[in-house]
Amino acid sequence: MGSAGLSLEKRSFLKQSLWGASCHALIAWGALSLSYCAYKAYVRWLTSAFPAWLKLEIKSSFPSAIVIFASVYLIHYAKTQKRYAGERDYALMLSAYALCVNTLMFSYPAPVMLVLNGSVIITAFILALLSLVKRLPPYLMVIAEWLKIAPWLTRITSEARTAAHSFSANTARIPSRLIAAGTGLIILCTIFMAAKQGTAAGHAASLAWFLLLSGVLLKLIRSLRDRGED
Repeated sequence: MGSAGLSLEKRSFLKQSLWGASCHALIAWGALSLSYCAYKAYVRWLTSAFPAWLKLEIKSSFPSAIVIFASVYLIHYAKTQKRYAGERDYALMLSAYALCVNTLMFSYPAPVMLVLNGSVIITAFILALLSLVKRLPPYLMVIAEWLKIAPWLTRITSEARTAAHSFSANTARIPSRLIAAGTGLIILCTIFMAAKQGTAAGHAASLAWFLLLSGVLLKLIRSLRDRGED
């Protein structure tokens, strides 16, 4: 019984670790993309052109930065066992993330480092926004009661949850489709490279990496969840 309980505890820990790491990897990817788009718009505003080599150089740094942020989360979760990190936790994680990025990736050109450091600031804004959204429901219910629409809002919320559960049950094949799409894009990327279409190959490679990562992580999380339920 003890070993079974320990095994279940480890599964729960691994499930939460993978889920948290994938969520934070997605946040990092979004922040990096926004920072890149902002820098690209700034350069185009100054010079009306954005070099292809700079684009590839910046995007080549994304996987490493994403892995660093996800790793920082995993280390924090392993030490604290907190399901949801607080403001101080995220301040510490962002500081560690910025330190690791600037230490481990110092060999990249200045524009790349500018985008990476900009993404740290954007990540902080995203996390602050998510924290704010998490705190809104109680206040929304107070406002709903004041407006006398609380029963209607409760019914809508219940229907939304039911729809979400139904959607989750009907999307069991999504991870496999993501992996298949990522594999197809890798093949397409090879064709683009053979045709000397570097820009198109870069786009295909970036999207393929994201699809494959998402598919694999979703498969792992679903597998662990199913085992835990068994």
